[in-house]
Formats: sequence, structure tokens, C-alpha cells
Amino acid sequence: MTLLANRRRPQTLRLTAILLALVVGAIFAIVMLRRHDPRRNERPIVVLITIDTLRADALSLEKDGSDKTPFLAQLAQQAVVFRNAYSPSSWTVPAMASLFTSLAPQSHGVIRDLAVRRQPVLSSSFTTLAESLKQAGYVTIGLPSNPHLARELGFAQGFDHYANTKVTSAESVNDVLYAQLRKAFKNPVLDETKAHPFLWIHYMDPHVPYTPHQPWIGECAKRALINEEDLVQVEGSELIGQIQDETAPFTQRLRCTYESEVRFLDDQLRALNERLQLDRDNVLLILTADHGEEFAEHRRFGHANSLYEELLRVPLLIRWPRVLKPSRVDTPVNLLDVYPTLMALLGLPVPTASQGRSLVALMEGSSSAPQTQFFHLTRGHSEWTAIRQNEWKLIHGPGKSTQLFDLQQDPHERTNRVTDRPQVVTLLDTALMQQTAALPAPPPLDNVELPPEAQERLRQLGYGD
Repeated sequence: MTLLANRRRPQTLRLTAILLALVVGAIFAIVMLRRHDPRRNERPIVVLITIDTLRADALSLEKDGSDKTPFLAQLAQQAVVFRNAYSPSSWTVPAMASLFTSLAPQSHGVIRDLAVRRQPVLSSSFTTLAESLKQAGYVTIGLPSNPHLARELGFAQGFDHYANTKVTSAESVNDVLYAQLRKAFKNPVLDETKAHPFLWIHYMDPHVPYTPHQPWIGECAKRALINEEDLVQVEGSELIGQIQDETAPFTQRLRCTYESEVRFLDDQLRALNERLQLDRDNVLLILTADHGEEFAEHRRFGHANSLYEELLRVPLLIRWPRVLKPSRVDTPVNLLDVYPTLMALLGLPVPTASQGRSLVALMEGSSSAPQTQFFHLTRGHSEWTAIRQNEWKLIHGPGKSTQLFDLQQDPHERTNRVTDRPQVVTLLDTALMQQTAALPAPPPLDNVELPPEAQERLRQLGYGD
């Protein structure tokens, strides 16, 4: 018996040694994988560009022969482009609050327009995107050119440098940005060897007033058979109360002037790229918009009027050549997803309160069932809510009005299907009510009286009392 035990001991030792070697090898492999995972050890420069009032269809991001935005088309060839990206609301404040908190408008509570004199303040109880990046060691710089996003309204949370700029032209915004970079880094460039920069820029072009830009305004006038002399600057006050159709001369004039603004912005983004070299492999770039713009598709102009597709569909592209392969994603996504996606890409924890989802799996090619999207708008005493699920979209508007659209067959939302699809209405209505009931309520919010100069700027931008 003793002899048998002695014979087994070497075998046991050999087996133990083999198992130990396998464990050590596995640990070494994991360490090496982590060492070579750029998301963990080679932290990128992070640049978030948000553009005010930019419809998704105002850009040309595919090789389709269009030259609406040639620079962004070039950038998109190296990016993940989300073809069905949505804003949770149809005006700036709730949309941007959702982007920075990953909370639905009803949960962050910054939803009500109190005219140009006062505005709700984003609560400091939320952990914003900028705060998460600052905690991770980033130097955070914010440059919003919309008065609704001013420091005193809570949007500066987590930013080391925050400029309430009074300029609105993209060219002037770039100049202010270079000055901010000099202030932060003693050099108007982005260099990750000195610090880890997180840069957020919010451009106002192409928000009203629409300014005609040459030579693009002339090109549009020729295509639309419009007299170029009639294409002058369009003030926000001109849109108030206007009810037209898509073919009216007034509508064509607006579209041409708006398109020239978008083309001008594309040129300024090219200039920004050349100055800061945003197309480097170590730059994680996210570009999107807060909401779209109406051009009489439903007989109105501007935004914050409804929850139709032309107001909710926004561009969204994410570019990080070191990690992400260029691709196109058709699954519907939302601005609430930007925050958790960025955290996941950087290997940082996602706040537990986040209501968005990481899009990393989608960007890496995993198939995903279409996600249900929810939308909300409150202006004055009027409220809209909406839900999109698969091809169907349900909108509840003021006065108990209800509309149902089949987006697959009717992408421009022309035919209300409420009467002939009552079972779909019931299904979506139930989902919408369940989602609304499940949302956490916002904390108590303060309201800030805006400075007189900010009030005047908002009136110039088409906001009125």
C-alpha cells in the first residue's frame, strides 16, 4: 500500500505542475491582452462635437455622389455611422441634458420652457459625462455657443474650463476654442502626452438666423430655380406663426439658406480638423446634434413644435481608428446612449442611474433587436410624448390628439393609421405608459433668471416670451 502511494505521488506532482503552468499561462495571457488593449492603457483624446438644429438628412455621409458635406463624408468613411440616431426631444435643453446625464427628459426634469427670462437648472445631484471623465483624469473643456447651455444653468458641471461664448458663427467659435486650449495647455493644440483632454464644442450653425454663405447659396439658388437676390438672412422672428407647405417659395428660400449654413459649417469643421488633427488614430471623436429642424413637412418651421422625424432624427458618428472599424448601424439608437458608450470604450464604469445603453457591441458587429425609443416635449402648457417600436411610431400631442405612423411604408409621416390599426395603438400606448411610470422622478429644480444679454441673444435666435 505504501509502495502504491509512493508511485502515485510523482504523478500527482506532475499533474499539479501542469495545472499550475496552465493557470500561470492563462494569467500571463490575460495580462498581455490587457496590456495591448488600447481602451485600457492608451487613453485617447476625446472630442465631442454637438451641432445645434442639424437634421440627419442635411448631411451626406455615404458615397452617394452628394456633396452636401464633403468633409464629414470623408470623416464618416473612417467612422461608425448610426443611420437611425434619435434625440429624446426636439429642442436643445432637454436633449443636451439627456446626453450629459443619460437620463430621459422626464427624469432629469429640465424640460419646461420658461420663455427667455428663466430656465430650470440641471441638478448637481446628477453625475454628468464631464464629471465622470474628470474623475478619470481628463482635463475637461466645454465651449457651448447656445445661451441655453450657459454655466449658470448647470451644464458646466465637471468642466475645468467652460466658456459662455457670445459668438455664434462656427468660424468665431473655433477662434474662441483655440484661445481656451491656450489657457488650458499653454498651446492651441491637443496633445495627449501633456494631459488627457476631453473637449466638447457646441456649434450654433445652422440655427436661425440662417445666414446665406457663398458660393453655396448661389449653387442652391440655381438648383431650386430661385432668384439669388431673394436669399437674404432669415431671422428667427420670420418663422413664428408661419404655416406653409414644402413647395412654397418661402420654404424653398429657407431650405437654401439653411443648406448654405450646413455647408459653411462643414468647411469650418475641416479647418478645425486641420488645426487640431482630429483624424489622428489617438482621437476618439463623437459628432452628433441636439435635434433637427422643420421645413413645412407638417406645415410648420423651426423646432420644439412636435415630435416628427425631421425634428428627432440626428446624425451620430463615432470615430476611433485605433479600436473601431468603420461600419454602418441601422438599429435605432438615442443620445442617451452616448454617455454609457463612451464610458465602455474607455473602460470606465457606467453610472448606475444611466438609462441609456452602451453601443459598443453594435459597433463591433453584434446583431441586436431594434430598441424601443421614447420621446418627450413640453413647451408652455403643451406636452407631447411619443414611442417608436420597430416600424411603428405613436405620437400623443396636445388636446389628446393621437397619431400612428408606419415608418417603413411612410417615413415622412403623412398618413395617420390610428383608425385602421387600433391593436398597434393599444400595444404602443401600453408600452409608453409603462415606461413613463417606471422613470424615476427628477429632484427639485431651481429656476435661474437669465442675464439681460442672454435674453436678448435668445430673442435673436427666435425664442420669444
